[in-house]
Amino acid sequence: MNDLPVPVDFGNRDTDGAVRLNTRGTVEHLQQKGIEFTEGLGIKMTDDELVAEGTCTLRDGIWVATIDRWVD
Repeated sequence: MNDLPVPVDFGNRDTDGAVRLNTRGTVEHLQQKGIEFTEGLGIKMTDDELVAEGTCTLRDGIWVATIDRWVD
């Protein structure tokens, strides 16, 4: 799992709650850090208020992360 949290918008989700990883902030962060998503990759995500751990999957050509657990 990548310990450096990826910035996300938790409001940008699919109907099942999977967070879409295609916002400008997320994409810029990934490019700056040289991170590439792979199927099943575990990541930490944050919107600067909440933190979650999730698993990446490619869905309809868009990377999403299903939330496995919220971090206190």
